Amino acid sequence: MIVLRLGCWCALEDQHNVEVKMLCPLQVAISEKPSIRVNISQCHELIPHSVTFAKGIMGDAKDSQGSNGILSSSNMWLASGACLGFALGWILRGRTGSSVFRKIRTVANYAAAHGNVPQTKLVLVARGDLDMSRGKLAAHCAHAAVGAVENFNADRAILQLWLSTGQAKVVLRGRDAKHLNDIEATCKASGLNAFLVHDAGRTELAAGTSTVLAVGPAEVQKIDTVTRSLKLL
Repeated sequence: MIVLRLGCWCALEDQHNVEVKMLCPLQVAISEKPSIRVNISQCHELIPHSVTFAKGIMGDAKDSQGSNGILSSSNMWLASGACLGFALGWILRGRTGSSVFRKIRTVANYAAAHGNVPQTKLVLVARGDLDMSRGKLAAHCAHAAVGAVENFNADRAILQLWLSTGQAKVVLRGRDAKHLNDIEATCKASGLNAFLVHDAGRTELAAGTSTVLAVGPAEVQKIDTVTRSLKLL
C-alpha cells in the first residue's frame, strides 16, 4: 500500500511540478513534520510509461463510456499513479526486497509501544595495553560485535531497533584486562548486554587473553553511564 500510494502521489504531483513527498509510518518515529521527503529519481522516468500503459488498458473503456466516461483527467492520473506504484514496487522488490519496509515497521512499532525512539549504539572497548596489529584488532572488534548480537540477553526490542537504524558502533580504549572485567561486571549489574572476546592463541597472543569487550547494543544514555570516561581508540 505504501508503494501504491507513493506511485499515485508521484503521478498526481508531477502535474504541478512540485517536490515528491511520501507519508509513511516512519514519521511518527523520526519527525514531527507532516511528511517525509524522499528522492526517487526514477519516479519522473516512470511516469510517462505509466501514463501510456494506463491509456492502453483504459482505451476500450473510453470507447464504451464516451469522452466524459471513465477516462477523465483525474481518473487517468489515478490509473497512471497505480501503474507507477506497481512499477516502483517491482524495482524496490528487486533491489531491497522487504528489508526497507521491515525496518520502517520496526521503528514505527517501537515508537507506538514506547512513545519515542531513542538513539542506540554498540560500544567496543579494546585493551590499550596489548601490542595487537591493526588487523588483529579489527578482527577482534568484529568478533565482539558479532558475539554481542548472537548472545544478546537484554531487551530484544532495543536490539531490533539498533539493527534497523544504522547499527551505530564506537570503539573505545580500555586500560587492561581488569578494566574490561570491571566494565563487564558493571554492565551485567545494570542489565546491559556485554560480550567479552578471548583470543584462541593461534597467532599474536596467548590463548585465553581477553581483548575486546562489546557493550550493548543499547540506548546511548544507558551505555554512556558506563563508558563515558573512556577515550576513542
